[in-house]
Amino acid sequence: MYKFREDIKNKKKLELKNACYVDSVNKIKAVNKKTKEKEKKKEELLLAQKKTEEKEKKTKELKKINKKLSLLNYTELEKSQKIINYTKEFIKLYPDVFDIVAVAKKILSVKSISEGQINEENLKNLEELQKFTRKSDKFRAYEKKIIESENDQNIKIVDKEIENLSKKIKISKDYLAKNIDSFYSKELIELISKSEKTLSNLISLEQIQHDSKSLDILISKIDDLNQKIKIANDLNHLLKEKLKKSLSNDLAPLLIERIEKIEHVLNNIDIVSINTLIDETNKFVNKELTDNKNDISESTQTKNINNLKEKVNKSLEKSEDKVINDLNITNQNNSDSKKKTIKKKKSNQNKSDYLKLPNSKYLTVDAFKRIFDNKTLVIKYANKNDIMYGGELMFIANVDAFTKATIEEENGGVLTDIYYKDNENWLLKGQTTLHYADDITICDHTSRKICKKGAIVIGGNIFENLYAIIKSKGNYYFVVVHHNRDHTPGEFVVISPDRFHEIGFKVVELTDEDKISKQKTKDKAKQKKNEAAKSKQVGFKKKITLSCTYISSVGMLTENYQFEGHNVSWNGIPVELGVESNGLLVTRENTNIVKADLNGMVYTVNLKRETAMYEFIGQIITATCMKF
Repeated sequence: MYKFREDIKNKKKLELKNACYVDSVNKIKAVNKKTKEKEKKKEELLLAQKKTEEKEKKTKELKKINKKLSLLNYTELEKSQKIINYTKEFIKLYPDVFDIVAVAKKILSVKSISEGQINEENLKNLEELQKFTRKSDKFRAYEKKIIESENDQNIKIVDKEIENLSKKIKISKDYLAKNIDSFYSKELIELISKSEKTLSNLISLEQIQHDSKSLDILISKIDDLNQKIKIANDLNHLLKEKLKKSLSNDLAPLLIERIEKIEHVLNNIDIVSINTLIDETNKFVNKELTDNKNDISESTQTKNINNLKEKVNKSLEKSEDKVINDLNITNQNNSDSKKKTIKKKKSNQNKSDYLKLPNSKYLTVDAFKRIFDNKTLVIKYANKNDIMYGGELMFIANVDAFTKATIEEENGGVLTDIYYKDNENWLLKGQTTLHYADDITICDHTSRKICKKGAIVIGGNIFENLYAIIKSKGNYYFVVVHHNRDHTPGEFVVISPDRFHEIGFKVVELTDEDKISKQKTKDKAKQKKNEAAKSKQVGFKKKITLSCTYISSVGMLTENYQFEGHNVSWNGIPVELGVESNGLLVTRENTNIVKADLNGMVYTVNLKRETAMYEFIGQIITATCMKF
């Protein structure tokens, strides 16, 4: 019995113990569960916090980006014109995406925006155009890429200007530390403070650029003033040295007066006063110290030499204009005087070479045939307002037949090979028809009602105007003449567009040497060389078309490149791989890299990455491309 009771007692103890154990385990599990839940909540909280921080960071970055983009201050007109331009580019690339008639109508409805006019009506038309084009997934992808690329480039422009102003501020502070007593110190302090406010509160790109330029100008003023102070001190030293040797003569009072003036100006710096002082003191030195010019300090001599150089430079700058002005003979006395001079220099000159009018002398038809016919002629664009200014053309003047301008039908034209100069190389521009007219009536450029026949007048497809020929300072010039339809019925009358000779070309070479034939021989040799170069290039197995959009500080530019076999269309210029043509050489460097050299402007296109770049005036311009 006793044993039975003990067993029951032990069993109860064991059950109690087990129950306690189970309870402990459950409590531990509950604690662990709560711990895990807390850790999970903590992780979730941390993750949510991290997402919030990332979102806030992205929001701040986006605000910063938008702020920078807003600094460019594009007008509504400029923004609208950009939309129209890249829409037109897209239509050129993908003419089959839209109904061409429908999209053409919508493009025409915003033509006034492209021409610089903006109003409520054409903005509404632009909105309709955008709704129409954005129905296309292809256009939306194209537009997105254009906008992203433009934004990236604009941000780079803004960042560069901000960095530039920051550097200028630092340089200015360093400069201020070294020139703390400068006449311009106060102005420099104010400008530094203003520039720092500009950076802390960005308003516009123009303001950043303006402050940067203002700092440059002010530092330049400080440098200029410091140099003038140095010159004044050198002059003062010179006069004091001279005074030591002149105490007993009449020059002493003048020297003392001049020294006191210099020291007064140096103690009371004023820009106008110091300029006047230096000028007056130099005159005093030249006049009163003629026997002692060697005493002048080196810097003073430099100043005088610089003054002389400035005068010489101005004279040189005027010399070219003077040649042109000399062409305008203002009265008969000047004409007679020049005629006498020419006769002295060239006693054998044919008197009938020029058709004489009261204030003009034009080369005659006979003189042109005698002087120019069958000669190689090199003419240079001489109008500074012409985009081709400085360029040169070469051709042979073959007067096989004269053109009768009074006959309305085409007649007398001479088919002529025209070459243009490119980096010291003569390249064939093409063939054109030149007209040498011998029956034109030409009027005096000043006394415009006095007219005569007999002057040679030249025209052709390569020329925008008709030209007569004059001679001045030993050079022949092609001068512009316009057809005056209302002057004399039944005659073909030409006259200078204004009351002066507007020069189109200067004849820089006139020779019996047949340079054209020599050039053709060179061209044949070059062609053989090109064929050899072409054979070394690996062509493209399939047609590739790229549209690349370059964005720079001056705007956006889209260029199109097409590659098929050995044929390349480089933004509309046809060329073959490895063959230079019209200043363009395109080579395939490897499977994915194509390089092009266009008159020294080097392009690199990466077909795999769909990117492009070119270098211009030391600046690298990048582009994003779309492959088709």
